[in-house]
Amino acid sequence: MKLQSFLPKGWVVNIFLVSSAVLIWINCGRPKPDPLIELQKLENEKGSAAAQEFCLVLLKQFPQNLPIQSYLLHLRKKQLMTLVAQQETPEQWVIDSLMKIGKQLDDLSQKDSQNVFVLDKAAGFYLDLGHLERAEELYQKILRLDTLNFVAYKNLSLIYFNWQKNDLAYQNIRRALKIQPQDPEVLQISETIYQNYENYLLSEVDQHPRQIIPLFKLAQFHVQNGNEDTGLETLQKILTFNKNHIPSLRMAAKIFQNKHQYWESLKYYLGADSLQILAQGKRGPS
Repeated sequence: MKLQSFLPKGWVVNIFLVSSAVLIWINCGRPKPDPLIELQKLENEKGSAAAQEFCLVLLKQFPQNLPIQSYLLHLRKKQLMTLVAQQETPEQWVIDSLMKIGKQLDDLSQKDSQNVFVLDKAAGFYLDLGHLERAEELYQKILRLDTLNFVAYKNLSLIYFNWQKNDLAYQNIRRALKIQPQDPEVLQISETIYQNYENYLLSEVDQHPRQIIPLFKLAQFHVQNGNEDTGLETLQKILTFNKNHIPSLRMAAKIFQNKHQYWESLKYYLGADSLQILAQGKRGPS
């Protein structure tokens, strides 16, 4: 059955008009709309089937355009995943079709290994199907090309959360939040990961009350999330075990500085600096 049969009347005409406008702009050599942005807009406004029609129109004009090919495969994957969710046991043809799409997306990601958009669609496929090792590999590749890609940080945080790599899950969702602090999905994920990370650190401290590393991570967590008083208490506990712990001295100094308690801050800074000079003297000249 053709995709047109799923569309309400008028949608095919709209797709034709939109795609014609894009192609005219492209061929005239004028400032042109980005076909991928137009595709995403069309998908949001008219749905996946309409966006697929637009992809097919664009690919007739640009058959070698890998990002548009990957977007079409991404849309088909979404349709199949909807079927999977509706079926208690997915039919074999659905599974076979998904595997074929995965292979095609992987091939595209290898053909254009420097294209973040193509890599993202392949990574999203593997994430949705639970192939987390391959998804992690692709998202790490994306971050080597685009260090501000918040989607990669967000999805890596989910992968590490699933693997119970709590430090990495927390670090990646913090980076996603710094880039997109108002994104609803990132905010929702961060709430879960932050709570889980705090519980994990508290458990580590309970099990190893005199070990500095879990205590320092807990202090750092509190300070990073605006609880400087609680963080300072934890740092001072560390310093009762080891008064020469330079990272704790420096963090405590910074907290006192933020509180405008400059004399206290200076004492901690001087303590950390003198210890560092002493340590360098023991190592000798470089």
